[in-house]
Amino acid sequence: MISFMLCLCLFQPSLPSSYESTSSIYSTMTSNPEGVTSMTLKVSLIFPQDGAVLTNFPANLEIKVTRGDMPVQGARVQFWMMGGLHDAEMHNAFLTVTDSSGYAHLTLLNQNTLDQGPYTWYADAIKPGFRGGASKVIVFINPFGNTNGISTSGGTVSTDQNEYSIVPGNGASIVIHGNVNNYHLGQPIILKIKSPSGKTAQIVEYGTYLGAFQSVYKLGQNSELGRYSVTVSHNYSTSSTNEFHIVK
Repeated sequence: MISFMLCLCLFQPSLPSSYESTSSIYSTMTSNPEGVTSMTLKVSLIFPQDGAVLTNFPANLEIKVTRGDMPVQGARVQFWMMGGLHDAEMHNAFLTVTDSSGYAHLTLLNQNTLDQGPYTWYADAIKPGFRGGASKVIVFINPFGNTNGISTSGGTVSTDQNEYSIVPGNGASIVIHGNVNNYHLGQPIILKIKSPSGKTAQIVEYGTYLGAFQSVYKLGQNSELGRYSVTVSHNYSTSSTNEFHIVK
């Protein structure tokens, strides 16, 4: 794992003096002592959405903190990111508070200060009087940036059968499974299926801790007959290919 410094333009307003350290606030929020409401802060990731490719910079990572449907101002927010082709990881670096509409932002100034590749990210929020909350974890992709030291990931891909018949009214379901090497949780695995005439379909999956994946590709009853190819890529390099046949 290679760490790197990320040049950022992050608006970080001064925090009220009543804020305690992160660890003490989380302890207070989770224990729910007398006088602390049971309302949990909801943290929603607004931009980018899961699987988005960032093509315009500066790019704002945007979140919103609410209590029910009401925005929460002054919540203390941490942005968390991990990824890139060098699996660079950042901890506790990005701290800000929500505005009057419940929004907080992290601005990525320049694509070239990020490694190329996928990043997982999420945010959490705390505020006295509420239970702390955290968003789900999603992925965005930087198609630019540093590519030094990239190597082909390698792996395997196969289907549950070599030949499939189209079933009237149902078509065919092709189970695709395999493994990619050097996998890190949260990074997308791209499956490209090419038909006999050259038409392509793409599926995005996420692997297990060991890089195993499985997907089901469905063909309609009017699908082409013949040889289909499956290509799996990870970290912007092809890891493995295979094929299957659709017969009468």
